Amino acid sequence: METNIIIHKAIVHILDMSVSSPILSDNLLEVDDDMFVYIAKHIEKIMFNPSSKKYKLSNTTENCEKLLTFEAEKFIEITQELSKNIFDIMKKCTDINSCDLLFCLYETENIKKLCMLKLSYKESYIHRIDDLEGKRLNRIIKYKSTLPSASQKSDENFIYEIENQTLFINEKKYEIEEERATVFSNFVFNQPFTLSPKETYDAIDKVSKKMVKEYFDNNIEKKINIKKEIVDSFNSKGTIDLNKITDTVFEADSQVKQVYNEELKSTGIKDEKVKLDYKLDKNINKKQKIKTEEGIEIVIPVEYLDNTDKISFNTNEDGTVNIVLKSLNNLG
Repeated sequence: METNIIIHKAIVHILDMSVSSPILSDNLLEVDDDMFVYIAKHIEKIMFNPSSKKYKLSNTTENCEKLLTFEAEKFIEITQELSKNIFDIMKKCTDINSCDLLFCLYETENIKKLCMLKLSYKESYIHRIDDLEGKRLNRIIKYKSTLPSASQKSDENFIYEIENQTLFINEKKYEIEEERATVFSNFVFNQPFTLSPKETYDAIDKVSKKMVKEYFDNNIEKKINIKKEIVDSFNSKGTIDLNKITDTVFEADSQVKQVYNEELKSTGIKDEKVKLDYKLDKNINKKQKIKTEEGIEIVIPVEYLDNTDKISFNTNEDGTVNIVLKSLNNLG
């Protein structure tokens, strides 16, 4: 997790979609111990989020210019202007909730960063004590503008590393002007299309499984070999060699290779070697689940996928598969 966070400044602006303009704060948020923990925990979650898209910022919009020329002394003014512009774009969305924008100027490992947390409102219930003709009445009241707790995540956010001018965005798509689009990368900062590390990995995983299903009758050994290739390549080089998957797993079948590459290109993956972010470690090295048509599920740690002393897969002449588990200890 992120360590040694120093919070220099924080401020909250209210973006209520039921009114015509945002409610902007003119004063900094008081960061006491409780507020420090709240902000720091949210920052830690998004700093290690593989769904964040990375951009090297250039001056393409007014909002980009605000970040590129950011000065700590103008923190309040800059966050107010950004909030106004974000609010104007959000008003064009037909399916977006009201929220607070929590901006924070913080520092970790001597790197200064500007963070924005979009805290969408949630419904929650509290009790209220009323006096009814001299008698106490305890009520349960529904609040519609509760913010996410410290244990939850902000649904959208960005972190801007000031010195190296790098922007990380985690966002969703909304209905904007009759199209599904993202608020921040598409409209606020006008950045080119890119995949997040998680989107990249998910696309490779999905297309690979599709090829096995359509061209190799959902062969379980093919699925396992793809997983092994991805895990080994990621752990040793931090990349996935797509040619190696086609050559070793798909047996260099030219038709499958062509379709595979076209499918990947349609998702936005064009390179033969794909560099993956370290943040994907938990996604790639998580246990492999195998589920049969009979509903039997087997969960295998990735380090045992190629350990024939512990597990083997034997394909029968009729296409069925024998999964043999060996030398297991402490069966529960």
